[in-house]
Amino acid sequence: MRALTLRPMSFARVGSISLALMAVIAASCGPAATPTPTSAAATTAQATAVPQPAKLKVGVLGTTGDAPLYIAFEKGYFREQNLDIEFVQFGSALDMIAPLAAKQLDVGSGGIGAALFNAFSQGIPIKLVAETVRTPVDWKSNAWFVRSDLKDKVKTPADLKGLTVSLAATCTVIDTELSVLLEKGGLKRSDITVRTVPYADNAAAFASKSIDFTYGFEPYATTFQSTGVAYLWLTGGSVIPNHVQSGILYGPSITAQLDVAQRWMLAYLKGARESYKYYNSLPLPDDITQIVVKYGVQKDPARVKTSPLSPRNLDGSVDTNSVKTDLDFFKANGCIQGSPTVDQVVDNSYAAYAVSKLGKSTP
Repeated sequence: MRALTLRPMSFARVGSISLALMAVIAASCGPAATPTPTSAAATTAQATAVPQPAKLKVGVLGTTGDAPLYIAFEKGYFREQNLDIEFVQFGSALDMIAPLAAKQLDVGSGGIGAALFNAFSQGIPIKLVAETVRTPVDWKSNAWFVRSDLKDKVKTPADLKGLTVSLAATCTVIDTELSVLLEKGGLKRSDITVRTVPYADNAAAFASKSIDFTYGFEPYATTFQSTGVAYLWLTGGSVIPNHVQSGILYGPSITAQLDVAQRWMLAYLKGARESYKYYNSLPLPDDITQIVVKYGVQKDPARVKTSPLSPRNLDGSVDTNSVKTDLDFFKANGCIQGSPTVDQVVDNSYAAYAVSKLGKSTP
């Protein structure tokens, strides 16, 4: 496997990228005659056969939700599958949809949004194939944060009236949670002001008092609290319990290669299970901290060391009921074109294959 260089990619640059994926299936060069399939030699050869090489671009956000990918890379799990991985950093999952559709990106890791369903409606078979973050009620690293100087003012959802919230994008799972939150307070979207702010800029926006509340996850959740700009108000899981907020997206370039797609999932799930050893267990070990610092957006080892790794289904499969909650919201709020269904977009077959090789998880 060649050396990996993590490089950022803006949405504006994506359209100009040439399609540079190498061919991964070589022409057969074996002799005309082969041993019979039942021979011992054939059985041994099949058991020890090296998987066909493949070079893949994987979109990431650089958050701790991507830690299993980085761990899988550093621990050699992708290399075991003869997969050459290049991580490409994006500002949001929305920015990954176009390059996935154009086959300039093979896999994406990020939040679930309406753009995924709209791509399917336009005939682009992007699939949601595994979850990367779900939010139990007591999980504090995916939560709603309020500016520190408003602590005495904001007690209930009704107190959000007149305040300003930041969203990296609309028509996402966070938007779904915001609607539920407002409903709990008897409020409508018109009762608040929405500002578009990238996740990485929220700490500065809190400090300048240009926003009053937002949704945060690691490493940003730890940053808000360690710098004192905001406090944890409500966990995301208390708004929508066990909400599947982000996942692994397969673009048409990898779904066209079933064997490659299955091997990628096998390596990913090994990384996810390895990361579970450190789920909600702090401080993180030095080697795991160094891996997350190396590839993630947070470069301060002290902060990474105290940032919990995200909960997820260690068997990979996506909770379709949770996704349906978001799809229903997207449809009700005019975010969706056409009539895509959850079953058309979610494909748990790759995760099922990986589990058939690894066995069921036993956390």
